[in-house]
Amino acid sequence: MPLFSIIGLCLCESPTNLLSPVPPAPAPCLPSSVQAQVDCGSDGAALLSWSYTDGANNYTLSANGVEGEAVSCTTQQNHCNVTGLSCGGHYNVTLTATNQECQITVPINASFDTRPCAPQHVAVDLTCGTQIADLSWEERSEVELYVSSATRWSDGAVQHCNSIGSTCHFTDLTCGETYSFTVTASANGCHSPPSNTVQINTEPCQPTGVTSQLLCNSEQFLLFWHPASGAALYMVTATGNLGYVEAFNTTNTSLSASLPCGQTYSVTLLGQDHRCDSQPSTPVTFKTAPCVPQVVETFVECEASMGSVSWMPSDGADTYTAIAIGRDTHTHPCVTNNTSCTWSNLHCGEEYTVHVTSGDDICTSSPGNSTIIHMAPCVPQDLVASLDCGMSMVYLNWNASEGAEKYLLAVYGTDGYFMERIVNTNLVQLPLLSCGKSYSMTVIAANQDCSSAPSGPADIQTWPCPPTAVYASLDCLSNIAMVTWEDSNGTDFYTATLETTDGQSQTCMSPTSLCGVPSLDCGRSYSVSVTASNLQCNSTHSIGSSLQTEMW
Repeated sequence: MPLFSIIGLCLCESPTNLLSPVPPAPAPCLPSSVQAQVDCGSDGAALLSWSYTDGANNYTLSANGVEGEAVSCTTQQNHCNVTGLSCGGHYNVTLTATNQECQITVPINASFDTRPCAPQHVAVDLTCGTQIADLSWEERSEVELYVSSATRWSDGAVQHCNSIGSTCHFTDLTCGETYSFTVTASANGCHSPPSNTVQINTEPCQPTGVTSQLLCNSEQFLLFWHPASGAALYMVTATGNLGYVEAFNTTNTSLSASLPCGQTYSVTLLGQDHRCDSQPSTPVTFKTAPCVPQVVETFVECEASMGSVSWMPSDGADTYTAIAIGRDTHTHPCVTNNTSCTWSNLHCGEEYTVHVTSGDDICTSSPGNSTIIHMAPCVPQDLVASLDCGMSMVYLNWNASEGAEKYLLAVYGTDGYFMERIVNTNLVQLPLLSCGKSYSMTVIAANQDCSSAPSGPADIQTWPCPPTAVYASLDCLSNIAMVTWEDSNGTDFYTATLETTDGQSQTCMSPTSLCGVPSLDCGRSYSVSVTASNLQCNSTHSIGSSLQTEMW
């Protein structure tokens, strides 16, 4: 409680009584000094005291503020408790001493100051990213020192800051905390009451414990982290090595989201509140599954039983696996780091469904759109050519070929004859072939993409041609008929027949164009015919002239 000393005057006679015949009464003397004791514990009170003086019965003390406010007290004692003072006020003191005869009022060259007012217009501002807060207030000229404090809610720890101005700088505040700030003013040994309390939430703490998990069968990833103190929201930023950037917001401590395939991502987290972001977390990296192969196309090399597939490069792929699956479920895998695969052992006549996947050291993509390889049909097997001698018809049949949609039949004659036909079945009639000829026939199987190699040939000899220029003559001495004719193509042997009108006949067989028939009946008429034969067929009969034997 500060003390103020105030010097006063004492006049021992009154000038107004100099002409009076009565001796003048002594005027009350003023104290030589006045002391002021300010109450630092409250506003509006001070105890002023002085020494007793001669001739004074009462004292009246006035305290006049610089703003025009005034308070006073009257007492017969040598001290007076002045109330109703304003905080932070500067007061000049006037003392009046009176007795029954006289009143002396003299301003005393003295003053005192009340305790400072609590600082007003207190505000705090947080600088995001620095862990620094600036506390400010309205500065008053009578204040000698300001003492401010920041109290951390979590544990009550207090940080102090002194200033002779209107701001104080608090550093190294803990992230994710709530702080309460107050400031007091000091002057003349007194401290003001604390100011109104202001609060701030410091920036959220940096997220920690970030881990990732990739789901290979989709484009999703999972992210987990520890709760960050002070964070009301988390922002997750994923930056891909191919330039793709995407941000996600969540209030949870985990995230399930999708990112484009085939990129390596660097992921960071920020904790956020209504005004600040935390420091970024330590980045985590992961690679999404390779992209599905696109533009898958198949090719077939018909003659070599080879099939191949190609595709466009997939982002993120280290290797590719192409699998050709036949209709009978047998498989042909191919693993490569190129964008094509070729199989040299595919089966003829088979239809293969081809799937292509891309892979890295962790994941395999889903298959791309499947495509089909149609292999060349198998070579037709077991060709069999046969004759219908009576109908002069050639038949050709063979085992159906796997993968064949149609067949190309080729017929070659020894005389240069050539004929082609496209048929849809494995049994063919071939009319209009010539008698007595040798033919070789082959078949090629075909589909929309390929043709097989030609089959092995099937050879056939057609029916013999009927003999021509048949002539019969009789040797009258031996009674032997001699029959001659011209050779016919395709014949292994000939049969000459002499037949009477009543159906009796005699024959002879010969590999040449001459045959003799002995022991004919005399006096008979014979018709003469010759049939050409081979191992498969007989020709139609040729009709020669008639023959008449002699009468005996």
